[in-house]
Amino acid sequence: MVESPSNPRLETMIYTLFFSRLRDRGAEAQEQYVRHSDALEKRVSTEFPGFVDTKTFTAEDGERLTVVRFRDAEAQRAWASDDVHNEAQERGRQEYYDEYRITLCQELRSHGWVRETEEAADGA
Repeated sequence: MVESPSNPRLETMIYTLFFSRLRDRGAEAQEQYVRHSDALEKRVSTEFPGFVDTKTFTAEDGERLTVVRFRDAEAQRAWASDDVHNEAQERGRQEYYDEYRITLCQELRSHGWVRETEEAADGA
């Protein structure tokens, strides 16, 4: 596994794959969702030491995929059982999502490559 700030070397990485479609409820509802989502991300990143990072991708058809990485299964379970997170899930079902699906994955193997920058090659 390549070790870098965006890809730390972690032995038992757990990935939460969160597939979703947001309800079409207008700009104000979208802004409310973003604020709520940002608050949750801040909470998990500051109060759950096993959290690594999260990234969200949106397909042309509107399906979203959020990838959340945790150091290990224990860290993921701590977040999954958090009361604030559970309340947010219920709010999501009531207000934000038309549908969602969550898949948990454990990293079995990983490899990668990073292009060396010219500064690094020159010894700078």
